[in-house]
Amino acid sequence: MKKGIILIMFIFSSILLLSCEKQDYKRIIVEDNIGVESKSPLEASSFGQIYLEVDSSDYFYPSFYHKGEIYGYLKKRNGNDPNSRKYLYKLDINNRLTETLKENMNFKLGSKNFVFLKEQVYFIDYTKRSRATPIPELSKIISELRQKRKESQYKIAYASGSDIYLIIYEISLDGKITDVFLYDLELKNLYRDINNSGYGDICYVHELNSLIWIDQMDFKMYKVQLENNYYTLKEYIDLGVNEDIDKVRGIMKNGYELILLHDVILGNKDDWNLKETSAITSFNFKTNQYDHLFSKPLDKNLYMEYLGQGIFIAESFDIFGEYIEITERSIYYQNYNELIQVYNESFQDTSQQFYPEMNVVVDETGNEIFSTREINKIIGGIPVTKSIIYQRINIVLPNMNLKPN
Repeated sequence: MKKGIILIMFIFSSILLLSCEKQDYKRIIVEDNIGVESKSPLEASSFGQIYLEVDSSDYFYPSFYHKGEIYGYLKKRNGNDPNSRKYLYKLDINNRLTETLKENMNFKLGSKNFVFLKEQVYFIDYTKRSRATPIPELSKIISELRQKRKESQYKIAYASGSDIYLIIYEISLDGKITDVFLYDLELKNLYRDINNSGYGDICYVHELNSLIWIDQMDFKMYKVQLENNYYTLKEYIDLGVNEDIDKVRGIMKNGYELILLHDVILGNKDDWNLKETSAITSFNFKTNQYDHLFSKPLDKNLYMEYLGQGIFIAESFDIFGEYIEITERSIYYQNYNELIQVYNESFQDTSQQFYPEMNVVVDETGNEIFSTREINKIIGGIPVTKSIIYQRINIVLPNMNLKPN
């Protein structure tokens, strides 16, 4: 009887070993004990590099999470894909990559996108539909604008915090924003800037029931007033930005809290618009409270983005002449009026590039991010992709006594 049991166990073990060898391309490598600042009350986040079964010349770039799966694009390495994929691909929880029926809309981030193609404006909400829908009224407006400025290009995006107001950027051949229009999707109305205000970050604050304009010249916040097909600006509050700041990016965290990322230009402002993030602040429109969340360490160059769900990502870099090398990645969680580091990784494989490039998305719960990281080398002034690293990073947020907002 014992010999029979031993024989069965041996056969079962052999089957498992053979199975693992056949599935070797799906291995997940996990490293524990990633360093986290000692003051953080959060447990260390887990790190995982995954391997995807794709053609050696293809790479998967994430666009958004939906119902636990990651949707994105397959692209060819080093340059545009002459045979652009017609549909999005998705990555399931077992890291299987499959083609979907969701229409490819030109490698844009996010589950909702506007695209201007062949004199038509299209919209798609990937969480509800698979195909883009034309917007005739907006298409006509853009076509009329193009007739007056034939060389200009147009970029369309939601105002942060709104599903009603769109921002239409008019962009010259040299990449500069020459005009900013606002469009109301419900009223189907276009608003022009009556005072030639230049460029500003525009957000919608539900608490104020108003669009706001973050001016990049005087760093004041203005309320946007819409009337008779024009918009004007009414001064609301001074942001109190330091003199060395060159730009402030504004993103709505929710209906009443505005995240402000303060950037400084490091490179030549005309030839190399390299920026680093000096500080992060927030403004609460319920309490009219202005909080300082984060200051950059003096011994590091880093650039930060807000991913949503209270999650921020930072990439540190060293400058070498006319390019940079990305050396480190950190993830922070906003706990009331401070950012707490929950993940840190020093890169063994550094990438040479001109700007930080974060191909990263966060899931609906804020517990995981997916990252596609290019490892580039500058050859003849051109970044050439040598390899791609895919990661699922699990953010462990134990129960905390958070202060109320």
